[in-house]
Amino acid sequence: MKKIRLLAIGLGILGFSIAPNASAAGGRHPHLNAAKMHCEQALNQLRMAYNGKEQFGGDRARAEQGIQQAIEEINKAIEFANQHPG
Repeated sequence: MKKIRLLAIGLGILGFSIAPNASAAGGRHPHLNAAKMHCEQALNQLRMAYNGKEQFGGDRARAEQGIQQAIEEINKAIEFANQHPG
């Protein structure tokens, strides 16, 4: 659980440091695309934390599921925005 908290803090700091650049390459929805990118990075970090032994009490797996759900919702938001411009 401590590693997940540290990851969340690190991603928050990372988000502040790259957010301006993310909007330049974010297309029509730079904030949604940046949020999706951060979620994908978090998901990759959580997957790298799995070493075959340590399960983190199931919290890591639940965090993965939550982030995957967030990515799916962001994709839906982008799709909706593309279908309803303006």
